Amino acid sequence: MAASSLTDVFERMEADFETKNPDIDIVMVFGASSTLAKQIVDGAKADIFASADIAQFDELSTFVTGDEPTIFATNRLTILVKSGNPKAINGLDDLARDDVLVATAEEGVPIRKYTDRLLTAAGVTANFVTFEANVAGIVTKVSSGAADAGIVYESDVVGAESSVQAVAIPADVNITARYPIAALTNSTHLADARRFVDYVTSTSGRATLIDFGFGEP
Repeated sequence: MAASSLTDVFERMEADFETKNPDIDIVMVFGASSTLAKQIVDGAKADIFASADIAQFDELSTFVTGDEPTIFATNRLTILVKSGNPKAINGLDDLARDDVLVATAEEGVPIRKYTDRLLTAAGVTANFVTFEANVAGIVTKVSSGAADAGIVYESDVVGAESSVQAVAIPADVNITARYPIAALTNSTHLADARRFVDYVTSTSGRATLIDFGFGEP
């Protein structure tokens, strides 16, 4: 189970890993990290958990045993707008404009927590009009024109440049998201799960992450 912001890169890793390990079939389930963590706590089968923040592992540890989480990637936030930036959005302050419809995620989802921290520090009250289940939903709302902007991860822009573009957030106010991964020790495929975790955290895995817009851990 993995955060929705990892969809594209993990699907590539799945294909690469299975080519090198034909005896293992990786099945990916993507969603908001908070939703996935709750599903695991409620008994959903999972061998590996990869989250967009460490807080989800803190919650899991009370109910499910697992290996020590490893931070395998980082990400930064950016403002996502429709290609061509029709509303002339140049920074965080513009997200408070009445004519700018802003998409965000539901409370508890990591991208929403990062967004709230960022906007609070900047003193901005964004004009939120829609609340999505995960960061992928924000991208969809902006790319379809149902929203004018949203705060997403920089990696979400990679490969989507035909319909959206990024408006940079200054480095001195931006937030770094850290992604942990671990095999869950109640897995019935623990050895194989650890092999995939080792691949994700390897030099090869990190090179793939960088290709998809993620940063070094």
